[in-house]
Amino acid sequence: MTDILSAGWLTTEEAQALTGYTTFHLARLARGGQVTAQKLGGRLWLFNQASLAAYTATVRPGPKRKRTK
Repeated sequence: MTDILSAGWLTTEEAQALTGYTTFHLARLARGGQVTAQKLGGRLWLFNQASLAAYTATVRPGPKRKRTK
């Protein structure tokens, strides 16, 4: 697994810190094929750093939703 991580792959936590996306949103992007990712085991995802950078460069931020109490 060290080879994968050194070859431009990020854990979910690293991808979350880099993009600001939630774990749920990152997994949804991976399942939808919008970013390159590999699922290892039950919940562990590895995300390709170049793929994430390309995706975030092309996506427009949406409006912030107001949370109600």
